[in-house]
Amino acid sequence: MTVCKTSGEAWQSQLCGELAEGRLPSACRTVYAGRNRVLACNIVGFEGEVNIKVFRLPGAIKGAIYGWLRPSKARRSYEYSLRLLELGVATPRPYAYVECHSAVHTLGASFYVSEQLGPEWREIRYMEERPDYEAMVEALGKWVARVHGVGVYVKDLSPGNILFRKRGGEFDFCMVDVNRMGFGCTDRRRQLYRAGWLMNSEESSADFARHYAAACGMDAAEAEGIVLGSYRRLQRRAARKHRNKKP
Repeated sequence: MTVCKTSGEAWQSQLCGELAEGRLPSACRTVYAGRNRVLACNIVGFEGEVNIKVFRLPGAIKGAIYGWLRPSKARRSYEYSLRLLELGVATPRPYAYVECHSAVHTLGASFYVSEQLGPEWREIRYMEERPDYEAMVEALGKWVARVHGVGVYVKDLSPGNILFRKRGGEFDFCMVDVNRMGFGCTDRRRQLYRAGWLMNSEESSADFARHYAAACGMDAAEAEGIVLGSYRRLQRRAARKHRNKKP
């Protein structure tokens, strides 16, 4: 059984049918290859490229969970993107998602189809090395504060999931990989704690926290304490993982 949801264009229905049959478009290039795969593909009937995220096949237990108890990552990506756009948070336009289920409804292959952003969009990673770092971290702090201000709780607030482009002297930001978030959150402390992965040092984490606090009227010392506490905890966890890794 296949579950497919699109925004209504003919090419989307055609593509969903192909994906449900296990066929990827022939004109694709790999954007990312890891636990999941991300492809940029040319599609008949659509001008330009679309982004297709191919989720890793779940094991038996997760397949049952996503089939019976929880929405799949593909479905969440589609629905959360629509919600973000409604709230005024930039994210690639969602076009479709596809779920392939077994006869007993456990989840197998799944796909998410969205807008492929242009090369001017890049990850915010290593912004500390940029000559315009001060302006960029201030803009990022304001943007994240605005995202939190409309009730979005981003569980995976990492530098790989926020893209930016610079136009003139202004920065635009965009959220990607959006299947892990919640909505309607009003607890800024809880929201901000997830910012521990954003920056690459305690100094830049403190810079971010200061600009975040100024943008939303939060106490600067409190914001800095939350972000640095999260950053240090994550660094300790990463160090333990590295020590325990087998040679």
